Amino acid sequence: MLSGRWADLLALLLGALLTLAFAPFEVRLLAVLIPALMLWLWLPLKPKQAAWRGWLFGVGLFGTGVSWVYHSLHLFGDAVAPLAAFLTLLFAMFLALFFALLGYLFARFPLPSEAKVARLLLLGPALWVLMELFRGWFLTGFPWLLLGYAHLDTPLAGYAPLLGVLMLSWLSLLSGGLLLLLLGSFWQRKNRRAASLLLMLSLIWGGGLLLEQFEWSEPVGEPIQVALLQGNVPQDKKYRRQRMRSSIERYMALSRQQSEADLIVWPETAVPTSFRNAEALLQPLATELAANKQDLLLGTFLTDAAEKRYYNAVLNLLHPEEHYYKQHLVPFGEYMPLRFLLDFLSRFIVIPMSDLASGSAMQAPLAVAGHFAGVAICYESAYGAVVAGALPQADFLVNVSNDAWFGDSLAPEQHLEIVRMRALELSRPLVRATNTGISAFVDHKGNVLQRGPKFVEWVMTAEVAPRQGRTGYMIWGSKPLLAVLLLLLSVLWWRGKKARLAKSV
Repeated sequence: MLSGRWADLLALLLGALLTLAFAPFEVRLLAVLIPALMLWLWLPLKPKQAAWRGWLFGVGLFGTGVSWVYHSLHLFGDAVAPLAAFLTLLFAMFLALFFALLGYLFARFPLPSEAKVARLLLLGPALWVLMELFRGWFLTGFPWLLLGYAHLDTPLAGYAPLLGVLMLSWLSLLSGGLLLLLLGSFWQRKNRRAASLLLMLSLIWGGGLLLEQFEWSEPVGEPIQVALLQGNVPQDKKYRRQRMRSSIERYMALSRQQSEADLIVWPETAVPTSFRNAEALLQPLATELAANKQDLLLGTFLTDAAEKRYYNAVLNLLHPEEHYYKQHLVPFGEYMPLRFLLDFLSRFIVIPMSDLASGSAMQAPLAVAGHFAGVAICYESAYGAVVAGALPQADFLVNVSNDAWFGDSLAPEQHLEIVRMRALELSRPLVRATNTGISAFVDHKGNVLQRGPKFVEWVMTAEVAPRQGRTGYMIWGSKPLLAVLLLLLSVLWWRGKKARLAKSV
């Protein structure tokens, strides 16, 4: 077992390497190996040591995995480079506290230190998944780089429609523990134990393969032709008053070329002002589309005059009264968290439209092209429960985004990976329109059927087959898994306390 600084350095390195398990690198095996090695590093440690090593692991993961925050702050938020770098590092250091807490609880838990099998297979995976759940909730949450996302293209993906991405995280951790114990058994030539561990691994991964063959939904109605518009409007010019009209006209021109499409989708904030300000400009296009029996969904801002609030929204141009308000806003980008403490940052970081209101959780899907569409705007696609809120009524999913905020970084690829998981969890086809990429068509199994390039004006068209049906995740969410994990921790706690009491007597 490594000790001291070398073990600390290894924890930092493991965190950084885990980023390679996610898009765009997709070295999926790392999502099994690295968490298992991290649990192994924690085994001999006291709680404070484990917390420190967990924090280093988190700094490595988030320092590399969410480095794109720097692009948002510096390139488009007008923060000077040193300040943007400092705030990005501060953000990673804050997120790393979740792994510090995980390490502390892992070492503090009342299980005998010699109970390595229970710690690797039961305690560690349960605590890790509950930590991911907590991270996705605390202070509105940041459910990015959940371990389960790294298993979209592995047999474990078959479990996603059953109980969601957290189940994939748990099975990944369980597989890592089993693999670690299996290698130890081979080394010690304990063949019977090795056979049992290999059987358990085979059942987990074989079960995923079997579930992949199951269809949770079925086609409904006639397929529709969908056109996704990617205008590639530069982020640093998008909100300039003198460029707004030309930006909208660019999308209008592209739309007029899509006469065969039943539905046209513009990205998030393609109309970068209040819809009321642009309604007259858009009216001729609305008239043409109505004559052609076409629908158009566009991203814009809507105002509530009575409450004096702005919303990031998607609406149907032909029926503007039918709209969707974004529920989960981006901290610092769309609202200021802990404003009484952090408002001073607005003097150094300039983010347009950064004081928005959030929409209600009870919003109906939008009726377009003879079907119902469940809409998610940008960042909120990371929240499975938000996307599932439009189901089972929605026949397909629409995700609009403006990932131009993140520049040429890891974020657009990671974001596409996240929306793929939503399509798989809910067994619905998904269409994704972005301003600068990555626009894509995703089938109900989470497979990318077609994707566009980044930072290019692009139009994509494809036939989408709407579907109906219920997945386990749609019905239960991850609640059964969480109930099992909490029960498991309760049993382990009781047995650990009992063992310590017996030992003291």
